[in-house]
Amino acid sequence: MKIFRRLFSNSSIHKKLIFFILIIIIETASVCLTTVFLSKIIVKDYDNILKEITILNGIKKKISDVKYLAEDYYMLENYSSKDLLIQLTDEINTDLKILPRYIYSDKGKILYTNVDKISKGYFKSLDILINSMNSSVKSDMYTEVLNVNNYLDRMVNLLIDYELESHSQVYEIVHNLNNNLINIMIVLLFMIFIINIYYAFSFSKDLYQPISKLVNSAKELSQGNFSSPDIEVARNDEIGYLIAIFNKMKNDIFEYIKTSEDRARIEALLKDAELRALQSQVNPHFLFNALSMVIESALLEQADETLGIVEEISYILRYSLTSFKKKVFINNEIEMMKNYISLQHKRYGDRIRIDVIIENDLPNIEVPSMIFQPIIENAVIHGLESKLEGGNINVYLCNMGNYILCRVNDNGVGISHERLIEVFSDDNISHVGHTTGIGINNVKSRLENFYRAAMESQKIDLLTISSEVGVGTSVKILLPIIYPWGESNV
Repeated sequence: MKIFRRLFSNSSIHKKLIFFILIIIIETASVCLTTVFLSKIIVKDYDNILKEITILNGIKKKISDVKYLAEDYYMLENYSSKDLLIQLTDEINTDLKILPRYIYSDKGKILYTNVDKISKGYFKSLDILINSMNSSVKSDMYTEVLNVNNYLDRMVNLLIDYELESHSQVYEIVHNLNNNLINIMIVLLFMIFIINIYYAFSFSKDLYQPISKLVNSAKELSQGNFSSPDIEVARNDEIGYLIAIFNKMKNDIFEYIKTSEDRARIEALLKDAELRALQSQVNPHFLFNALSMVIESALLEQADETLGIVEEISYILRYSLTSFKKKVFINNEIEMMKNYISLQHKRYGDRIRIDVIIENDLPNIEVPSMIFQPIIENAVIHGLESKLEGGNINVYLCNMGNYILCRVNDNGVGISHERLIEVFSDDNISHVGHTTGIGINNVKSRLENFYRAAMESQKIDLLTISSEVGVGTSVKILLPIIYPWGESNV
């Protein structure tokens, strides 16, 4: 039964319908053939009985006719009866030869043997009567024919009685067989009805259950619930194919909606960042010209420290205004980070110490701009600035084979779990950086958008934060190594 169900579940609906129809045809044909076969047996038995009785009655009548014709031939000397006598004897002889195949009873067979022997002598006497020219011989043969005729008539009557008695038993058997046939037909029809009901129920259940799941899932889909689990149906027919297509369509729509929402959120972040950048520019040409004047003045006055500060500020301002929303090489990002760290050294001195370790074998891959500086600024402003004794920030960059790892650790005040959730919340657009207007959530969103393909294939977190209040914070950034010409190590 399990094998049958497995084969049945893997068949197409078209094959299932054909199989169901074939079952009905085979059942109907079986009942019809059984009925015909049993009916033929019954009809054959009835036919044999009727033929035997008909032959015996025919023999009896012909024997009686022979008696009258012999009398007419001998007593009235009606010689035209001669041909009729010859014809009747031939017919009786033929009937006696056919009769054995229809006799059932043992007594009937014994009587038939006696009738057959007597009839042979009877036919000889009758032949002598017809053909003899001697009147004395004719007289003797006539007397013998009459005597044998009467005896033969009694024997045939006795045979008919025995056969009727035996046939009554046969008739009872045939009658019971006929009644049994009716009962058998009723049982077979009932079994066919039960089997058809079972197959119809199984077939309808096999169709209804997956279609019902499909309808319920479609209702949820119409209500905007695209995150419902896929319909799980293990079948290879048309409904299985339809459900697989439906699942794919639902997931594609859900992915498209999710991508659209992410794109809209990122665009909102970018617009907000652009607005803040525009608000902070206050005519970049004017600022660059003013900084150039300060640099020239510092050169004339030989103020080397002031000159270095202004050049670093000028570099950071120019980089943040010209590189935002662009792909940059990681060496440019590292240079931007070093300029920012140099400014912080000049501002905080030994109170906040920033140590940078960069491995020499970093590939110069393309990365989103402004991803290192906001993390370090966040550690300075939110982690260490509020501590009177200051603290340390350790920046480490290394090649991990498939990724470039950037880790920023500080021993500042730390971040609570609730605050971390707020930082990474989709609604946390207001969290921005002090220098460039770019917050951590903005960095994370731009990383996810830039490396979307790598995230889908590897399911990795590009930016993660672990922190403990009063101990410090650790930020880890993973940058998949993807070269400008399209080759990837991921």
